Amino acid sequence: MNEDALMALTELLVKLAELEAERPCSLARLAKQSGRPMSGLLRELAALEEMGLVERDLEASTVRLSGEGRRFCADLPRN
Repeated sequence: MNEDALMALTELLVKLAELEAERPCSLARLAKQSGRPMSGLLRELAALEEMGLVERDLEASTVRLSGEGRRFCADLPRN
């Protein structure tokens, strides 16, 4: 995976962290808020899920950060 792809995945994680409060975020909302087409979003989420950073519920069409994903976002430098 190249640096641009890793940056895109990190941006997606941060956006999910912003949108997700107490409940999982819908895939449609995440696509809209992140400006990504659904097909690209699903590919990126599959990669993040393989890394253990998100948990997807395909039946409910939702996604949430995993514990590891929350730790990853918390460790990112803030501007």
